[in-house]
Amino acid sequence: IEKYLEYLDLYLMDIKHMNSDKHERFTTRRNELILENARKIAQSSTELIIRVPVIPTFNDTVEEISDIARFTSQLPGVEQIGRASC
Repeated sequence: IEKYLEYLDLYLMDIKHMNSDKHERFTTRRNELILENARKIAQSSTELIIRVPVIPTFNDTVEEISDIARFTSQLPGVEQIGRASC
């Protein structure tokens, strides 16, 4: 992601789940790279907006949404976190 950051002034990112195993079961991909990219974007001068698509049976519990909010709150420079429409 680093090679693109200098060309961006806004980055929209969906974070669907913090548990990589569950993320992989539902999406076929683990989420470590997604979360690492979120950290890198947040530390750059690029504005970052985190969107959370709320998906029944996947991430719709208070605990799961709270995990995403806790992760996001630790990222510098996040301008917004909101629910993404599915």
